[in-house]
Amino acid sequence: MPRGFTEIEKERIITILREEGQKLFVARGIKKVTIDELASAAHIAKGSFYSFYQTKEELFLDISTYYQQKLFNDLEPILSFDNCSDKKKVFLFLKTALEKLTEYPLLGMVNSEIIELLYRKLPQEKVDAELKSDILRLEIFENHKIRFNYPHPIVAKVFQKATIACIQNQSDSDNSIITDILLQSIVEKVVKDYE
Repeated sequence: MPRGFTEIEKERIITILREEGQKLFVARGIKKVTIDELASAAHIAKGSFYSFYQTKEELFLDISTYYQQKLFNDLEPILSFDNCSDKKKVFLFLKTALEKLTEYPLLGMVNSEIIELLYRKLPQEKVDAELKSDILRLEIFENHKIRFNYPHPIVAKVFQKATIACIQNQSDSDNSIITDILLQSIVEKVVKDYE
């Protein structure tokens, strides 16, 4: 009977799967990467992969969630700026997040096609959990007394769609201007004026 992994081994394997999974997904796309390749990159048997993730899409979602949280944590100091309005803080946060996507290449490749694939391939409870984590990430704004005009689920979806739109326009020479206009419009509508 094969022995199980210790907690330390599990953490190490998950870290390797995230790192190597990101490299493979970015280089080849989610559809072309196989579980055999992911397991091999993590130096585990294919069957052991399923001890951690049920599908490669689940790993992709885990990597995306991990790096989104890391990005939010990295950018949180922007929300502490004293000399900015709440709207300016949110604008700077979102704009900087888009600029930093080069540091998080897997996040930069997410588009509506990948989101649709994840929704199709993942169990509904995984999709619901991801939507919930997107909503919970908005608490970072609430912790800095920034309030929204709409419920968090709506704001999370607006931010998600804006991010995808901006990513898809990266090759456009006017992308910076388009991004600024889009983000300013969203922030103006979504962020409450200071009361």
